[in-house]
Amino acid sequence: MYNLTENLGKSKALRSRQEAFTNNTRIVHPLYQLEYKNAISCIKAFLSKTILMQAKYERKKALYSLAAEKCYSNTNNNYTYSEAHACEKLLFEKDIILSNIEKFNTEVEVRLQDDYEKTVLTHANNANFDEQAFELRNREWMLKVNYLYRYYYYFLARRIFLKYTNEEN
Repeated sequence: MYNLTENLGKSKALRSRQEAFTNNTRIVHPLYQLEYKNAISCIKAFLSKTILMQAKYERKKALYSLAAEKCYSNTNNNYTYSEAHACEKLLFEKDIILSNIEKFNTEVEVRLQDDYEKTVLTHANNANFDEQAFELRNREWMLKVNYLYRYYYYFLARRIFLKYTNEEN
């Protein structure tokens, strides 16, 4: 049989949970979290497709020439092909610069998360929380990410991983 009081109790419980979510301003809405995740993935994709890809290419090019010189065509060591291949593989595995290029995105993600928590989320835990102020801080942070941090980390990676001199420019 259809129990009216049971269904009313469920709908009241559902309604109270929804009211608790909408009335509790200390809970960050999932759309803000999704917006944050999208901003982080946009920055990581931008860096991966531009400067980090170029830096990986340049570093691998230098490592391949070093492997050709030290592992394959070096008459002092007389490596067989399999030993030379192992030497080349070891060069790539132990290269600090290449591993730093691959870890750069996670470093950027950690820095951006720290900045987001400092500028936006710390104000969400205050007793005198204001929704409009939170919205304003969130939008300001998103604009900073899109127009400032994206290029800051681009030029930082360029300066760290690519060697540009005045003669080349």
